[in-house]
Amino acid sequence: MEEIKGIISKEENAVPDFVNVSDKLAGVIDKLLSKENATLSANVKNTIGSLKETYGKLELLGLIKTDVPKINRETIATLREIYGNALENYPTISGRIQLLYAMLVQE
Repeated sequence: MEEIKGIISKEENAVPDFVNVSDKLAGVIDKLLSKENATLSANVKNTIGSLKETYGKLELLGLIKTDVPKINRETIATLREIYGNALENYPTISGRIQLLYAMLVQE
């Protein structure tokens, strides 16, 4: 139980602003998944930059230890069905960020 509390504490300290990032992602996730990157606004590009930065912080803290490969469309649809459009119902912040990164950034 103490180990879980430690992980949650590390997550909260690493990503205090991630809720804002995830809210922004929720509004544009369909466009991002369709790879219409040429038409993305500077604000959306900054949001992706924040996702990348947060992912890096969690790697440095050891909360993300291995990269997840690019997630296929069928799996993305299943994840979104279970956990919400931007995975807002995923149980851990670090797991959610890792999946969003694999969905939106990973090549």
